[in-house]
Amino acid sequence: MHQSKDIDLLLIGKTGNGKSATGNSILMRKVFKTSGNMTSVTKKVDFEVSDFNGRIIKVVDAPGICDNSKEGGEEALDLVVTSLKYAIVSNPKGFHAFIIVIKYGQRFSGEEQTAISNLKKIFGGDSFKQYGILIMTNGDSFEDDAEGTGQTFRDWCREQQGEIRTLLQECDDRIVLFNNTTKDKTVMAKQLAELISVVDNMPTRGARYTDQNFKRAKEERKRLILDTKTPVIEQKTLNEVSLILQKLDTLIDTNDTVSKVEPLQELLERDQRLLNTVIIEDKKTGKLKKLADTVKSVEENLSDELKLTKAWTKRMEEIKRENERLRERDDQAKKLEEERLKLDIEARELALRKEMDENRRRQQAASEELEKKYREIKDSSEDGAVTKIVMGVTKPFRAFGDWLFG
Repeated sequence: MHQSKDIDLLLIGKTGNGKSATGNSILMRKVFKTSGNMTSVTKKVDFEVSDFNGRIIKVVDAPGICDNSKEGGEEALDLVVTSLKYAIVSNPKGFHAFIIVIKYGQRFSGEEQTAISNLKKIFGGDSFKQYGILIMTNGDSFEDDAEGTGQTFRDWCREQQGEIRTLLQECDDRIVLFNNTTKDKTVMAKQLAELISVVDNMPTRGARYTDQNFKRAKEERKRLILDTKTPVIEQKTLNEVSLILQKLDTLIDTNDTVSKVEPLQELLERDQRLLNTVIIEDKKTGKLKKLADTVKSVEENLSDELKLTKAWTKRMEEIKRENERLRERDDQAKKLEEERLKLDIEARELALRKEMDENRRRQQAASEELEKKYREIKDSSEDGAVTKIVMGVTKPFRAFGDWLFG
């Protein structure tokens, strides 16, 4: 047993279980506001102190968990984490115990089970085992139910099963029954003395839960917050994956490979951004690994389709260039043939012109000869000689005519 002169307690519990009233009972004076309905009165961290038999008791009252005005979801969890973090930081020495307030005669709901489970993760895995103490309120109702049966509160605790039994085990069976409605100072002092005795016999031997303990539980809080966000992240991510796959199917059915390269690239980048978002949200916890693997598979399919499309596009471009080269070669061959034919025709025309020029020279020579003979005949003026000369000159012209027209 270890007795500290000061006792610091953190009060946590569901709204409606009598948490603030329990704080008043521990301090044996009414300092925390209470309410008879399920609406949380404690909206921020509050604390008060009192002196009991020379020992200073400090109670820090945190906002109620499962507050109906912030029911469920990441927002509610963030509120609880922030409130508890502030409560711990505001009490630098730390806490000897967490007082978890539950209510006798009230069903331990699934909501409350989840809240208690979350608190364990917020404080760290073994936090309740080391620092947790259950206070069950509505003790007057238990006394009424047990009257005449001889059953003690300890007997009742041993008989419990299910979630209550699990919670008792997690707190190493540390539980105290409180009657928050009694005005009897003796009863109030007795139940407080029992609580202090439990604190003095904690396995921590006076060690406190401090800000350092809270920091060490940071990774567990990350996983807890991610657990809360996971359904929303999964739904949003799978919706985006479905839209990407729909677009991919449309592009696969497109025959024009060139036109779908850019849309495929955009889809791939879209999926990569989605994968990056999932990885960031996972915060290295591994909670979203299956979701990340799904998005990664889509990325691989998109990458394969893009590579195939680019390969086909490249091949089609190569075929197009080859066809253009063949057409250019055919055009060049045709042009060369035309040039050859043109040169052949020009050569033949040149040869013909040469031959014609030669014939013209011969004709001119013959004409000149005829002119010469004519003048000779004219000068001689002899009839017989004229006839002979004419016959001699015309003979070459007949031969030329036969060549030209024959």
